[in-house]
Amino acid sequence: MDLRHEDDEGIEVIIIDSLSDGREDLLVTGMAAAVTIATLLVSARRLAKLDVRRCALVFSTTAAILLTLQVFAPAVAAKARRSMGLGLGLGSTGFAGIEAFDEDARFVRMNNVLYSGDIVIISSPSTATAAAPTTGTAVAVVTSGASTTSTTTTAGGTPAVYFQRNVTSNEIIMGPALDGGIQTNLSKLRIEATDHDPQVLKPIKFGDTVFIKHNANVNNENTALFVKISDTLLSHQTGDLFNTFILSNPSNASDTSYVQPGQDVVISNQASGGIGAGYMVIGTDSKITNKAAGVTDASKFNIGLERVVELGDMQLCICVSETLYP
Repeated sequence: MDLRHEDDEGIEVIIIDSLSDGREDLLVTGMAAAVTIATLLVSARRLAKLDVRRCALVFSTTAAILLTLQVFAPAVAAKARRSMGLGLGLGSTGFAGIEAFDEDARFVRMNNVLYSGDIVIISSPSTATAAAPTTGTAVAVVTSGASTTSTTTTAGGTPAVYFQRNVTSNEIIMGPALDGGIQTNLSKLRIEATDHDPQVLKPIKFGDTVFIKHNANVNNENTALFVKISDTLLSHQTGDLFNTFILSNPSNASDTSYVQPGQDVVISNQASGGIGAGYMVIGTDSKITNKAAGVTDASKFNIGLERVVELGDMQLCICVSETLYP
């Protein structure tokens, strides 16, 4: 009901539904109080004691926003109150919300830890076993139809060798960098947990069962493939057998801590079909077999981080500057 009267100067003043105004003010006050309480509950684990100034700031800010909307945009104000109420209701029923999403370990990456799906470069460190090649091995690479060779040697004279595909077969070898400093011809080489979830960040621990995977251009498609163990280690494989491995700490075989990028590891395969379990060792021909009897006899591999895993496995896309090898 509209009430109209003239003030002392004869100017008409309109009082619009004072009962409704009071109700709106009460809603604003109640919503501001609810937001303040919710903020305190969410922040409780980080606050040693009640912070009166924080409460006053949250309350006054919320009330000011809602009152401003109520005056200048009543329709928006009503939607804002409903949205705040929905958010508080979901929070009270266990919905994680933005705050929990930001702090949930499934979505937050720890520093200096290898994660399932990280793009890596696997090399043989200078501390590798004597079975590693002691002279640079020329590795052919075809570029624009021309075959070239490349040999890389470290300052100390020991060749830097990298986990890559033999250009004449699917066998994995530890060879020197290819022309242009390319360290591997395996696209998107990575360590993946066997229960890898593209929507969750999962750290890798020593002792975890993992896949060694890579991508390749198969019939003009970006295809995910496995590294498997047979007589030797093989790339470009599919199927469910012969593809599970375990990373171990060469200094402590019972270690179950997180694997760190750049850390030396030994790699063993799990028994599958007619292939028994064993530890990977680099032969004098640069090929990798599982003939080592234990951790002390195995070759050491260094897992260097190239690109971190991204939710949705976006790290597996091929960007403009990247090459998808066959």
